[in-house]
Amino acid sequence: MKGKLILILILIIIVGMIIVLFSTHEVKDYGIFKITYSKEAQRYEKEISNAANKWSEYIDNDEDIKIKVSLVNAEKNTVAYANSDVKKNKVVGGNIFIAYKNLPYFFNSRVNVIMHEIGHVLGIGTHPKWKVENYELQTEKLQKTLKSFNELQSKLGCKSNFNKIPLETKSGPGSAKSHWDTSDRTNYEGSNDKCRGLKNEVMRYKMDGGKYYISELTTAYLDDLGFKIKKFDEYDNNRNYFDDYFMTKEFICGTCM
Repeated sequence: MKGKLILILILIIIVGMIIVLFSTHEVKDYGIFKITYSKEAQRYEKEISNAANKWSEYIDNDEDIKIKVSLVNAEKNTVAYANSDVKKNKVVGGNIFIAYKNLPYFFNSRVNVIMHEIGHVLGIGTHPKWKVENYELQTEKLQKTLKSFNELQSKLGCKSNFNKIPLETKSGPGSAKSHWDTSDRTNYEGSNDKCRGLKNEVMRYKMDGGKYYISELTTAYLDDLGFKIKKFDEYDNNRNYFDDYFMTKEFICGTCM
């Protein structure tokens, strides 16, 4: 009986190794990212490489960020989701899950989705320092982020000085409190001063087909997390594209869907 149990255990281990062998692809390097694909996720390698390489233009890190990408079935309103692996307050990697049946049709739009999810892997909405109360990001340990947010508000015409950063409230429980807010609002102190939501930031809550860019707010937050910042796009609510973006127009990728 004992021998049979050992044999069954060995067979389980062998089957598990075979499943792992045939369900994953070799690790690919894109800047600071090392990405492992499930077998099915390899069809989106071009989109993922574009997104990862774009992030690598903006940030650097002493260690590679290891990301696993896989495909999932999900509810119709879910395009993708991600988590972050944090050790000793440092982001070391994470997972991206692509709801392939719900992905946008156009190539650039799919790249935007992946860029957004990499932002979550890097710690936006997922890092222990992302502490939220009443839909506001607590900023005691995020002073560069707070400074950047107030500078952005001033540039957009808001005269207020915020001590906490308002976050998205409209989306569902899997999304609310994890993204920069897009809503304009009247100042909390009761004045008529209009403070502006961030319409075109890559870490807004909803990717609706436009082109988005990585603003100084996002890089300031990543700076607070310990990443090395190389550049950022100055925020403009009237702008909805990257300068020198890797694609100048949408096209149909016949092998990507």
